Amino acid sequence: MNKCILLLILGLAFTSCVSKKKFQASEQQFQQTTDSLQRVSNAHITRLKDSLSFERGANYALSVTQDKLQDRLDILQLEIDNLSSNASSTQQELNDRLRQKDQLIAERQAKIDAVNRILRTRQERLTALSEAIPLIFTELAIESGWELLPRSGQLALAINEDNLFRRGSTSSLTATGEEILNRVAAIVVNYPEMQIQVVGHTDNVPVPRESLDNWQYSALRAVTVLKGLTASGAIGPNRVIAASKSEYAPLESNETQEGRQRNRRVELLIAPRESDLERDVRKIVE
Repeated sequence: MNKCILLLILGLAFTSCVSKKKFQASEQQFQQTTDSLQRVSNAHITRLKDSLSFERGANYALSVTQDKLQDRLDILQLEIDNLSSNASSTQQELNDRLRQKDQLIAERQAKIDAVNRILRTRQERLTALSEAIPLIFTELAIESGWELLPRSGQLALAINEDNLFRRGSTSSLTATGEEILNRVAAIVVNYPEMQIQVVGHTDNVPVPRESLDNWQYSALRAVTVLKGLTASGAIGPNRVIAASKSEYAPLESNETQEGRQRNRRVELLIAPRESDLERDVRKIVE
């Protein structure tokens, strides 16, 4: 009995010794495995931390870059807004200036048109007068010894001395001459804006009167025609002017008898008063 118990105790003791060694070995292996895992884990954690730190740095750098880009975009947008505002302001100024210029051009054009209307009316009145004057000579059956001369801005009626004066006279009109002047006055009276300049002309042959030269001779004849125009009272003396050109404005050469005959004449220069034109234009321009 005692022997059996002893053997049992020895067996348990031996078993206990074996199990403890295994346990220690297992524990040691576990510790090694744990240490290895810890090292691996630490290394992984370190890499993760490094990676996280890198990512944070990258994110920060990206964030800073984005902030800088945003600031730049804001600046650019502000510049664009300023440029747009300036462009809009400049465009508005240009539009205003264009409108002002268009208005000024329109005003000037209106003034030009008004002046042109005045000039056109003057010309139309002269044209109407130039159509009425020839009827006088048609009605009196006078086919020659008169003509309408081309002159700018006026009607020039040249009447030969034979249709106006008694031969060699400076003060005595023929009956035909008086009738011509009365009819001219009756027409011109309907054109109150017109004035008449009466100009006497001679040829280059001295007049057969010792007391007169060609200047005086043609001047006296001009005054006589002026009086004939105003005799009926239709034309006021303030609308008529007498002048003399003597032999110095011939229509033809004085070398021929025909030329000298044509040069001995009185011209009626009929035209609107320049003072009226100046007054009317000033009213428009000022």
